Amino acid sequence: EIAERQQVQEHLQRQSEFERLLAVTSTDFLNVRPDQCHDLIQRSLASLQDFLSIDAIAICEFSEDELAISLISESCRDGKPHFKVDFKAHVARKISELPARHYWKLPLKGKTIALADTQNEAFIDSSDERAFFESRQIKASLQVPLRVENSVLGFIALHNLTNTLPWDPSLVAQIELVAQVYANTLYRKHTDDEIARLQGFGVLISKVSGNFVDLPAAEIGCAIETSLRQLGEFIGATRCSIYQVSEQLTSIQSVYKWIAPNASPEIQEANRLTLSYYPWFQQCYREGTPIAMSSIYDIPSYAAPERSLVSKLRAKSFLVMPMRLAGRPIGHVGFSMDTPNYPWSKDLIEQTRLVAELFANALERQRKERDLAASEMRYRTIVEDQTEWILRWRPDGTRIFVNQSYCERFGQSANALLGTNFLHEARPEDRDRIQRQIKALTPEHSVTTALHEGRKLDGSTSWEHWTDRAFFDHNGRLIEIQSVAFDMTEQRLAEQRAVTLQRDFQQALIDNQEAERARIARELHDELGQSLTALRMHTRAMQKRLESNQPDILATFDTSLEGMIGLVDTTIPEVRRICAELRPSLLDNLGLVAAMEWQLDKLQQNTGIRCTKNFLMNELPTHQKRDIAMFRIFQELLTNVTRHADATEVWVTVHLNDANQLILEVRDNGCGVTKQDIEETTHFGLLGIRERAASIGGTVEITGTAHSGTTAIVTIDAPDLAKS
Repeated sequence: EIAERQQVQEHLQRQSEFERLLAVTSTDFLNVRPDQCHDLIQRSLASLQDFLSIDAIAICEFSEDELAISLISESCRDGKPHFKVDFKAHVARKISELPARHYWKLPLKGKTIALADTQNEAFIDSSDERAFFESRQIKASLQVPLRVENSVLGFIALHNLTNTLPWDPSLVAQIELVAQVYANTLYRKHTDDEIARLQGFGVLISKVSGNFVDLPAAEIGCAIETSLRQLGEFIGATRCSIYQVSEQLTSIQSVYKWIAPNASPEIQEANRLTLSYYPWFQQCYREGTPIAMSSIYDIPSYAAPERSLVSKLRAKSFLVMPMRLAGRPIGHVGFSMDTPNYPWSKDLIEQTRLVAELFANALERQRKERDLAASEMRYRTIVEDQTEWILRWRPDGTRIFVNQSYCERFGQSANALLGTNFLHEARPEDRDRIQRQIKALTPEHSVTTALHEGRKLDGSTSWEHWTDRAFFDHNGRLIEIQSVAFDMTEQRLAEQRAVTLQRDFQQALIDNQEAERARIARELHDELGQSLTALRMHTRAMQKRLESNQPDILATFDTSLEGMIGLVDTTIPEVRRICAELRPSLLDNLGLVAAMEWQLDKLQQNTGIRCTKNFLMNELPTHQKRDIAMFRIFQELLTNVTRHADATEVWVTVHLNDANQLILEVRDNGCGVTKQDIEETTHFGLLGIRERAASIGGTVEITGTAHSGTTAIVTIDAPDLAKS
């Protein structure tokens, strides 16, 4: 009885001491700061170990994905680490998927496990459990869950290494009370840490957001790289990267990245990935679903290609947060760690979504400003390369843009012109006209054109064609005008020269017609007139003889008739000659080639110039308009040889080339026409040749060399000749 009473007293005393220890522990943890929590737990475990005379005691915590158990704090009798446990080394599946009575699963379910003898417990029936106890030489073990409301944070583990140990129920109950204190403390610490982390992350997000405020597009890239570094250092990531996805969601390309200083080098394959090879990733992209994995084992079993890729990239924990604009995926922000079990909380993931939105907006602004800059550069390049004068100005006349041609036109630099008002420089009459044009511009009639008379830098008059296009805002208010102009002085002068030339040409035609009429009149008067006068005299004489009734009248009639017949015989060839000169009958009867041969023979007979012809066709099909034009051109070319060339020989070639063009070439060995003679617009013979050739769709090329002769080539399109 004495011994029993003494044992009861010792038990009560020990229980009282444990209650004091529990009270002290509760009091110590009541107002502990988060930064002191770990040290206080460590001291408390040491006190509890001494009080219980146990070999090792520790607090362990379950990971959120239930794939790992992490050590929070431990106290061992020999001072050596005892609870270094990599749970995945023993169980390659989630704790919740283990058998119902598994040693690791019961604490997760909130149940206490007391093993007095680990080697003989019928409870132990799993090889990984036995391997764990044997590797650490654990004889007795007690695991008490750390419960907070309906969740289990982890457990307190008490191990005896020297001998078995029966676990008194009252002691177990007291340890469960201690476990509750630890659980509340850990929960409060986790909550405080999470709040502090989220607050810090929120501050960082604000800082990152501030990095992009009023930032020029050229500096957005540097700001993104800085922000990735800040985010990576805060989260504790090994790598942070931004990928952009193709429009068809077929591939992603790394555009920005940050790698921690001591991280392993990234493989080349990570820079560009083909999404079609990774259907699960591709589906998440389409749906905008974040991918937060604390371990490679969190990847679904059906996503084998993705698991293989993550393994190649050496990522143990990672987060992929899609970036979207207007519901359209544009890429993602990625964070990866070389260590597993990173706690991706829902709040952290949501805050990371805000980061993705910031980066998406920054990238979109960068793209738009880059496209705008490229468009502006293309516009400026095009505008600067234009020979037209281009001016953009406000309705009050202030210049806001000028191109190089405009500067050259007015003899000033762009810096000197920009910001100045050209209306102040204009003549009063021009200023009034321009202001009337501005008032007439409306959104419906925003373009006007006008031909202005101006002054060049040398004081000479110029003619300028201006096109003004007005730009209005959404309220219909005129905000800007773009004017494009070019110098029409040469064109205007050319038109005036053309009008003068046409008038002179028409007068020359009239003069030539009058000269031709005068020549024909002379021919008729000199040749036909004399013959007809003689015929009239013979006829009058015969009339008088008949009236006189002379006896020898018949004899005289024979003489008169012979004279009249002779006059008629002389007159007929003259009439034919004159008609042939006006229009050879050969042209109508035998065609162009025969008429040209007749004209050459006549030239040789009349001038003594030796003519060599090379007609590569016997005759051409009749084409009245073309035949007449070609013959008159041929006549004019031979006339020029006779009048101006002083030539002794002429070569004429007519043939059809491969392009179905009729070619007439006339070459002489005369003095040679000069370039000035060819370009002189008062030479109506050459002008008439060109006009006739143009009338039938042809061209004329005339070249000459001094003392070596002149060559004229007439080219006429003649597809009908190819068919014939």
